[in-house]
Amino acid sequence: MPEVSCLPASALKPLDPDLRPEVRAWVGELRAVWQAAGLSMGQFAVLYPFDKGTISRYLGGHRVPGDRHFLDTLLTTLESYGRPVTPDVREYLAGLQMRALEAAHPHEYRVRLVKDELEVALTGKLEAERYARALEGQLAERNREIQELTEDRNRLRAGLDAEYARLSREIEKLSADLALARSRSVRADHRCAELEAVLDLMDEASSGDGQEADVPYADWGRIASRVLPLDDPHAVADSLSLLDRLGLRDHAGQLADRVIAHFSERRHSPDDMKQDGLLPLLATMNRLRLYDQADAFSALLGYASYRYLRRSAPAEGRFS
Repeated sequence: MPEVSCLPASALKPLDPDLRPEVRAWVGELRAVWQAAGLSMGQFAVLYPFDKGTISRYLGGHRVPGDRHFLDTLLTTLESYGRPVTPDVREYLAGLQMRALEAAHPHEYRVRLVKDELEVALTGKLEAERYARALEGQLAERNREIQELTEDRNRLRAGLDAEYARLSREIEKLSADLALARSRSVRADHRCAELEAVLDLMDEASSGDGQEADVPYADWGRIASRVLPLDDPHAVADSLSLLDRLGLRDHAGQLADRVIAHFSERRHSPDDMKQDGLLPLLATMNRLRLYDQADAFSALLGYASYRYLRRSAPAEGRFS
């Protein structure tokens, strides 16, 4: 990061030699940015909502920020002094912070990952809703136009039939697009609920005094009973991928067992179950190496062995 690290060294206290390498690398670059901003801790605390103790812990490597607010505020201050920061530098610093957070505070790192995914899901939900509203306006306008044309058709039938047919096709297409947009909005809303439930369980599992610990997580099966639609194989595949990414493979296996039990109770024929879109879910179990569950699910779908499906490319979930 030559734009920042070439600046004069800070007068801050030396770093603790026992700091993890990832934390040391992050704090070293953070101190360079701090030095370039040219503010004291007291001045920064007056200008922005950070107390001096928090700033001191950040710059001393005793605490890694869980979000990007402190870093973004510092970089904005630097730019206000005529020292713009390139997107590559921002991405580099953000990557250092995430690696330091993972090394120093694993639980907060996992929470950050889920919050980032929730932000993406919320953005998708808002975009889908805006698109749906635009389509609703267009559909209402087309309906108004076709109503006016219908009233005049008896008088100008020959000339208006072609226009009538065109508008009918547009309405059919817009109606289909609107139905798809609404479906995406509902799916995004369900995904938000799932991710919020994950955050709630993480909060319940964290220690009361806020200290980092090897926390025994709560019963993650509650997600399936509270918010996860077990009949939606894509939603289940996404949740299995998320649990695997968080390092909770045992919980992923438990969720897979619940899904298998759920579809076993439906008592549909194997051909009916194949039509339910369950093959992508089976492929996800294989990709996550949940082989016992994949065997059971293969049998439920009427296959002699899961190995038949492992020869095909697995379906990727949003967290793959």
